[in-house]
Amino acid sequence: MARMRIDKEVIAELTAKDPSTRFTRHALRTLAINGEIPFVRVGTRRLYDLDLVEKYLAGEYVAQPIKESTSHGKIRRLHG
Repeated sequence: MARMRIDKEVIAELTAKDPSTRFTRHALRTLAINGEIPFVRVGTRRLYDLDLVEKYLAGEYVAQPIKESTSHGKIRRLHG
């Protein structure tokens, strides 16, 4: 089962393992927005899989490319 955490909890867990870490909430959010770390949006919060974040930081996880929509940017007919 995935260990899903909000950004503050991810940073707290990483800091508990390494008190000298310089990895911040801002860095985590930036990686998520850039698609390098996956997240699940629940309401206004983002949930991160703690195991995937740790793998990413260890260099063991590479983000999967997001499939581009084929209809993006095209004009579509409206029915009504």
